[in-house]
Amino acid sequence: MKKEDFVKELQFLHKNLSHYLTYWPAGKEGWKPAENSFSLLELACHLYHLPGDYALILGGKLKELEEKSTGEREEKGADDLRAVLDHGMAALFSAMASLSDEEWETKRFPCPFYPSATAKKHLFQLITHMHHHRGQFHLYLKQLGQPVDTGTVYYGQTEEQFS
Repeated sequence: MKKEDFVKELQFLHKNLSHYLTYWPAGKEGWKPAENSFSLLELACHLYHLPGDYALILGGKLKELEEKSTGEREEKGADDLRAVLDHGMAALFSAMASLSDEEWETKRFPCPFYPSATAKKHLFQLITHMHHHRGQFHLYLKQLGQPVDTGTVYYGQTEEQFS
């Protein structure tokens, strides 16, 4: 995949995850489907922080990422999460744009969670990670009675992305 393909998928996820927040069930932030699960807010914080986390990886700011990962989250609901997503996506697109095509394909970036990898591999990991947690988020919202459906899953996807 080319860098532009990753950008298009991330743009879709940005729009789609922003749309998911229109279903945010205020007052249910602490809800968990099981005792050993993330709460709704914990899951959403993890998911919506991912683009910014990967921007830090591509920027070589691992100490900042580690501090952020162990710190207390300040987000309380949909508006806060949308702001985190918008900021993280902007930082990620900036980090991606700063890489030459050669750096995108060959430069390795260390990561505290798994072995060092190219930007291309990190972004593949990010996109699969985001789709995984978006699926969890969808099920949480469904279990809370929100009217999410297949249309919600594909909201924001363009005809070109299906070709």
